[in-house]
Amino acid sequence: MRHLVLVLVLSTVLAVSGASASVGSVPVAGSPTAQPSMLVFASVPGSAPDSVGDLFLVRPDGRGRRPLTRTHAFDELEPAWSPDGRRVAFSRGDPLINAGAFVKDMSAVIVVADVSGANPRAITKPSPTDGGLIDASPSWSPDGRSIAFTRQDSLYLEQPGIYVVGADGRGLHRVAVRTAVAVDWSPDGRSLAFVAGGFETESPGRIGTIDLKTGAVTQFAGAGATDVAWSPSGRTLAVAGNAGITLVTRAGKALRRILAGCRALGVTWSPDGRRLAYGADGGACGPRPSLYVVGADGRGTRRITATGYAPDWRR
Repeated sequence: MRHLVLVLVLSTVLAVSGASASVGSVPVAGSPTAQPSMLVFASVPGSAPDSVGDLFLVRPDGRGRRPLTRTHAFDELEPAWSPDGRRVAFSRGDPLINAGAFVKDMSAVIVVADVSGANPRAITKPSPTDGGLIDASPSWSPDGRSIAFTRQDSLYLEQPGIYVVGADGRGLHRVAVRTAVAVDWSPDGRSLAFVAGGFETESPGRIGTIDLKTGAVTQFAGAGATDVAWSPSGRTLAVAGNAGITLVTRAGKALRRILAGCRALGVTWSPDGRRLAYGADGGACGPRPSLYVVGADGRGTRRITATGYAPDWRR
């Protein structure tokens, strides 16, 4: 679940961000094969204390940015494309700051909406208690039938862990007791990659995988991660965190550093596996989160938005 990590980003953005980038139009074709390459991402465009996060679409070259959501009472975070490119799943919850005051007992649910932003539907339910239940980091199964997500409870009244639910909201079940801040479904559908963390965890920021057939959990060495993404081939994981972005094998062996000296705020692969998009701030990346695209070999870095983080690349 990236929600707790990224929601802290919002407080920084609220203090330093200015006006949003210009909004354009993005054509959406009728079939998945005809759809243009597109990124969906989160951003806080305003600078007022009560600004909330919304979702936006943009082409990988930075053109055609337009809003996907326009809510005023909730933060929308961590968007994820459906495999057919027609829907987006995301976490919708209480903002970190509301009415000028810090919100202690945040809550969030997983929502699925059309690519136009129409027909939003919550597929998980809010906490039956007074807040505290946070569902976040949605990731679609390759067949588009199910969505994995992380669940935490700041009030310790519910069952945290990694869950799977049908895209229609049915069949909710927990697949791992492991508390996590991010999860990503493998291209072959057989496993989930995760980043350990949360209110109660013994190994925050470590990555691992869960075999969905056996339930076996493999956790790798290392710490400091906040997000993880499978490459389209399923052979490589991109690991984002406070130290940047590193590519590792599915067994956790480091291959190369893609970003250093900045804090990475979400990472995603292009459909062909040749590029990555990520949000970043700090160091050479500047004081507020911006969206970047870079080659998988670490070359050709380009900033494509002035504000943005937690991107997902349409497959």
